[in-house]
Amino acid sequence: MRACPPPGPRIRLLRPGEQAIVDEVFAGLSPRSRYLRFHAPLGALPAAHRRALVDVDGRDHIALVAVERRPLGIARLIRTGPAEAEVSVAVVDDAHRNGVARRLLAELERRACAAGVRELHANVLAENTAALALFRASFAQGPCVVEGDVLRLTCLPGRRARWQARPGLTCLPGRPARRRRGRRRATPATG
Repeated sequence: MRACPPPGPRIRLLRPGEQAIVDEVFAGLSPRSRYLRFHAPLGALPAAHRRALVDVDGRDHIALVAVERRPLGIARLIRTGPAEAEVSVAVVDDAHRNGVARRLLAELERRACAAGVRELHANVLAENTAALALFRASFAQGPCVVEGDVLRLTCLPGRRARWQARPGLTCLPGRPARRRRGRRRATPATG
């Protein structure tokens, strides 16, 4: 008996030169989403950025696209060392909060592990609380470094432990680390 594919968009590799897909995802981003993804206000995608985004090789520069009748998002991994890579994700605004980014990152994690990548780095603006929550929910976390208004997260692919409060990891400005609370046991009433 064949397993049914999971519901939601199909995830596939972005092929070299697929600029139309990159353009369509970029067009689906609001000005705010573009700012949060690229850390700058972009009205149009510069030609040099566009060429770099489709210059994929499936090994050192992997890009995955989520497609459901149209492209919904792109996640990418760019190797920066033998066992390290930068990771990013962008999802069109009308597909936010539907699990698209989480599915893209899960597949990217699988490919990173297969390629021997042990550390993924994500540069996220401190104000981008949705992206911070996404990365923390998707990966076990290593140290976090604050560089101005950008947080450099270290994500550890292939490890299922979730983010835990440890020195150097409380990176959300103004928010304390959350502690997991156990269930309270009922105590018998004494009278």
